[in-house]
Amino acid sequence: MERWTLTLLAAVAELAAMAQVNNGGFENGMNEWEQPCACAPFQFSNDVPPGGASWSFGAGIVDPNCICTVTDAVHQPVTWLVPGLWVLSAWIKSADPGNIPGAAVRISEGPAFSSNVLADAWSSAGVWTMAVDTFVVGPFTDLASLQLSLIPDDGNAMEPGLFAYFDQIAIERILGTGVDEQGIEGIAVYPNPAGSSLSIVEQGPVTGILITDALGRSHRVADFSRYGDLITWDVTGLSPGAWWLKVITPEGVRTAQFIRQ
Repeated sequence: MERWTLTLLAAVAELAAMAQVNNGGFENGMNEWEQPCACAPFQFSNDVPPGGASWSFGAGIVDPNCICTVTDAVHQPVTWLVPGLWVLSAWIKSADPGNIPGAAVRISEGPAFSSNVLADAWSSAGVWTMAVDTFVVGPFTDLASLQLSLIPDDGNAMEPGLFAYFDQIAIERILGTGVDEQGIEGIAVYPNPAGSSLSIVEQGPVTGILITDALGRSHRVADFSRYGDLITWDVTGLSPGAWWLKVITPEGVRTAQFIRQ
C-alpha cells in the first residue's frame, strides 16, 4: 500500500510539472493574468485561430506616452516550472505584417523587457500563426520569478489603435528519458524546412532520437539511417508544422527545432 501511495504521489508531481497555462485561451476574460499598465489598451475578439474557442485577447501596440507599456507587460507567474526541457507555444496574430519582431509570448525571470529571457515565441505575419519555442529551465534558473508575458508589436512607425492578438497559449514539458537534462546542447539539422528527409551530424554514439509535435506529443524515431557521422531519416509521415528534435547520447541531450513543409 505504501509503494502504491508513493507511485501515485510521483504521478501527481509529474502531472503538476506538465500543467497548462492558466486561462491560456482567455475564455475566462483576464482571470489569472496581471495587467500592471492601466493605460494600455486591450480588448477581446471573436476572431480566433483554428481550434480556438470563443475569444482571443488583443493587446494594443506599445505607446511611448504610456510609459508602463515599455517597462512591463500583461503577464502571469509560471513559478510551477521545474528544471528540464519545455515547449512554449501560442497562436499569434501580429498587428502589422512584416514589422519585425512582431508580437511575442515570452518567458523571463521577471519583467519581460528587463529580465533574462528563457523563451520567446513570436510572429510578424499579420495573420494567425502558431509560434513555438523550446527552452531549458536550468538548475540556476530563478524559479520564483518566472513569468509569462504577452508582448504586442513594438510600435515603430506604426499608427496607434492597432492590436496584436493571442490565443491558446500553452507550456508543456518534454518528458525526460533518464538522461541528465542539464547537459542539453543544440544540434544543427538540415534541410530546414524539411521536405522528405531530415539529417543531422553526430560523431558519437546515439542511444535514441525523439521528436515532439506542437501539442507536446513525443514519438521515438526508430527507422533512421547512419552513414559515418551523418544520420538521416524519412519525415514524409510527419504532419506539416513545427517539430522538436531530441538526440540522446551518453554525454547528454542535444536538441533542435525544425519545420516540416
